[in-house]
This record gives sequence, structure tokens and C-alpha cells, in this order.
Amino acid sequence: MAALGGTVGVGYSEIAITVSDGVYSRRGFLAYAASEQGRLGAKWHSGVSDSSTAIPIDANWMIIGDDENQVLRYYSRTRSGGPVAVKDMNPFLNIVDFYDDGTPREVDIEGSTRVGNRIYWIGSHSRLQRPGTNQSRAPLRHRHLRHRHQLLQLKLRAHDFLKFDLVTWDSSNRHGKGANYYGLADSAAQGIDPKDRSGAGFNIEGLAMAPGLNNTTNLYIAFRAPLVPPTNRVNALVIPVLNFGKLPPSAAARARRSSERPSS
Repeated sequence: MAALGGTVGVGYSEIAITVSDGVYSRRGFLAYAASEQGRLGAKWHSGVSDSSTAIPIDANWMIIGDDENQVLRYYSRTRSGGPVAVKDMNPFLNIVDFYDDGTPREVDIEGSTRVGNRIYWIGSHSRLQRPGTNQSRAPLRHRHLRHRHQLLQLKLRAHDFLKFDLVTWDSSNRHGKGANYYGLADSAAQGIDPKDRSGAGFNIEGLAMAPGLNNTTNLYIAFRAPLVPPTNRVNALVIPVLNFGKLPPSAAARARRSSERPSS
């Protein structure tokens, strides 16, 4: 195999790749981009291209989450290179949605936060829009994960009902601002594109523990969509959840939101 063409340095390049068995040959092209080093001493981590969130374990190690698969990767924070260990979470997730080749569809991990040795990972909770249709599905995205980190051992649990809890909280006026004040039911409805430019979709993007040295259960969920209010979508939405750390993987417990107005 021969690779020809391209440029050297920072920028974009098209790499021509020729494959031959001595009789027949075929040429293809690969688009390539090289970015400039942002700072002196920067580290380069390989083996992942869609990282969406990171958790520092200590001064030397971190865990990276990916929004295209359910693999947690452990990296050195002080050295460049690939992951020193990986953990596939699929066996813990009771997978029910697959691509045609049998590969599990992604949870779409978008955020994470940590309290002590406990780490929370949250999926986008968005619907996966099918190209060319108004149909959508993504049951795996409607969950958050909890695991305990101890060296490279994981104990993981999943909770599947957070989206339902959030929609119910809004539609039943538990915040005291009027039923469907934030329009979460409409945003989460079948056929609504989570990435609609109007900001009308439903898509979680961030997760952070609330302040407080003794806090172990209260955190903030940040939304990429919907933007609020529904009549003038200009503000980002952040909802505090007061019992996040106590939610088990069953329908018996429900998330408890703050009765105060979500940040916007």
C-alpha cells in the first residue's frame, strides 16, 4: 500500500492511498486535518476520536468517555499515547437496540461528574432521528450510569427513568410555574429532531455536582436543547436534581427536582 500526496504542517490535506495485489490496483482518498499544538508541553492521546467528557482520577490518571460507544478509556495525564486500560460497559447495560450488524447502538455519553470514588455518566437522552423520516428511537440514550472507581475495577449501575421524571416534573407543574412551562414533553416527543436549529429538541450535554463539601446527591443537568422559554428560545436550561446519587436502576425511585426555578 502506498500513500502519496498531501502537505506537511498544520492544516488540511487529502491523502491518496493506492492498494495493489500486483495485478489490480485501486486508489482512494482520505481527508486529513492536523491542528496546531495549543500550548507547550501538550499531551496527545490516541485511540479515541469522539471523546465527549473526562474525569480526572488524580494528578496522573483520567478516564475518558466517548459519545459513539460505551467504552471507558484510562489515560495517563502526564504522558502521550493510547489508553492504558479500557472497560466495555455494554455487558452491564441490558442492550436492547442494535445496528444491523449486531453492534449495540450508543448510549451517547455526553457528561460526567464525580463525588469521591463514585462517577456518574449521563447519556444525551435524545432521540436518534432516522434520516429521511420523522421516526426516531434511542432507548439506550435514555439513561445515566453510575460506577465506583477503584484502580481499574468497576461496579456499574444504570438508571433508565430520568427523562420520564424530568418531563413529568414539567408537565405536572411541580416547579410551580404552570404545566409544561418548559415544554419538555413536546421537546421529547417522537419525531422531534434533538438537534433542530430552533432549539426545540431534547438533548442533555453536561453534568456537574452542586457546590458543597458534604454534597453527595445534588447535581446540575445542563441541556443543549431545549432552549427556553418555548415562545422565545434564547436561554440555556440547567435543572438541579436533588437526589441523583440515590436513584436505583428501577422505576420505584424517581428523580426529585428542585422546586426553585431552573437556571436559564
